[in-house]
Amino acid sequence: MIRLPRLTAALVLTGALVALSGCAASAPSPSMDSATAAERYESVMDDVVAALEQKYPDVAWSDDDESRVVADGDRCTFVVGTQRGEPSLREAAGGWDAVADVINPVLTNHDLDSVSEQKLEGGWTGVASRDDSGATLDISDKSYTLIELSVPVTDTDC
Repeated sequence: MIRLPRLTAALVLTGALVALSGCAASAPSPSMDSATAAERYESVMDDVVAALEQKYPDVAWSDDDESRVVADGDRCTFVVGTQRGEPSLREAAGGWDAVADVINPVLTNHDLDSVSEQKLEGGWTGVASRDDSGATLDISDKSYTLIELSVPVTDTDC
């Protein structure tokens, strides 16, 4: 009979720890509206692309989309216009470490974390960076490169 209460206590404790770990991993609440996000994060994208253009002039960058606010579940997300680079940035640089050497100082200057490699599907490779506001910079590469930057915003109409 003693084992049953201990087992129950262990299960309750395990459930509480799992619930708490889920809270820690959740995205932060939006802290800015889309106008503020545009002012802050469009300059991040501009500076990242400028650093890459300077270091790798053979990679041509173009706007693949315009900046916009999109519905993301039950909240709004500001998405900076996606940049498309051709040919492959990763190949031109000789790998993600070389890309990181170029853009990490730019990201640090804008209060984003250094990039880390991401596991992607379908033959894509990539790196990503995040900040305390929930912004995510994703760079994915296959035969061309996409740079995407988004952040949750307080807007209610998206």
